[in-house]
Amino acid sequence: EVESKSPPESGLVKGSRPPRNVVCDLFWAAVFKIPICGGFCAPNNSPVNSCLNHFSNEETVPQPCLRRRVCRSVFEHNSLLRNFGRIGFAWADRHRAKIMLSAFAVSFVAWLMTIASAFANSSNAGVLQDTFWAQGEVDGGSLMYKVGLNFVYIERS
Repeated sequence: EVESKSPPESGLVKGSRPPRNVVCDLFWAAVFKIPICGGFCAPNNSPVNSCLNHFSNEETVPQPCLRRRVCRSVFEHNSLLRNFGRIGFAWADRHRAKIMLSAFAVSFVAWLMTIASAFANSSNAGVLQDTFWAQGEVDGGSLMYKVGLNFVYIERS
């Protein structure tokens, strides 16, 4: 008499692996290689047990240079830079996350200010009205002007 064994409800037999989706694997491999933000999604071996573990991911270094041993020896494993890394205070090591998040916040505000100044460089009157550097009025408000970096917008009341 032959017994038939039915597979478990999950459809997988113990010791077997689920089928791999090659397209999905290729997609995520491409996402991981996106400069700056692709590494946020990549799996890593970071010892940090918080949401910050994806922001320092040395396993997804920018392509293609840092995958080469010569580039890594110059940019990441340089003995001069490693010796500079030994200089520091124990306090800063304990508060590294707070320091880096503060630096990120300041950098992000600087990006916004840089973008606003780039808009102030525009010759478009609509954009210049919102991103002017200086404004003033002449003749008791009958003439308003807004000064951008390259152009002046004049409005008559």
